[in-house]
Amino acid sequence: MKTDADKILQQRISGGDVSAMEMLYVCFAPRIKAFLRRTVSGIEAEDVEDITHDIMMKVWSGRAGLSEVKSLPSFMFEMSRNAALDLLKHRKAAGRYAEYRKMQPDSSSPADELEARDALREVMGEMDRLDGRGREIFLMNRRDGKTYSEISETLHISPRTVQYHISRILRRLRNLF
Repeated sequence: MKTDADKILQQRISGGDVSAMEMLYVCFAPRIKAFLRRTVSGIEAEDVEDITHDIMMKVWSGRAGLSEVKSLPSFMFEMSRNAALDLLKHRKAAGRYAEYRKMQPDSSSPADELEARDALREVMGEMDRLDGRGREIFLMNRRDGKTYSEISETLHISPRTVQYHISRILRRLRNLF
């Protein structure tokens, strides 16, 4: 595609023209795939396909901001390269973490399990001794996953009151250990 044609295509996509997006996919998907295979070592064919599709989806979903992009092809190639490098970094970190986990001793010995059960029993006993309002707030947050603002709306209290109760209970539980 020529630069003028790229600009026109970019404007049409920016305006929401689906057929222009299809044309972009047909024209640029093979180029992006070739670019990724050529420039990013260690990338698999399946990843090339996924990244290409993701880039096209990002272009379409961000079409409103395309008018600020100087060169759509350069923009897409840069996005592709960054996505591939991010993927490879993620895989490398995941591999290091897996190796780290393999080297960790198995912490499920009977003594550890007994200690964990005792700690849980202490925490549950302390929870039973909590006052009604604080206990209710704490359980809404920790058990039900509600945010401070959701709790404050439900109970018609301020978020600071919710924060106070949760902080007080956490401090109390920390003092157990």
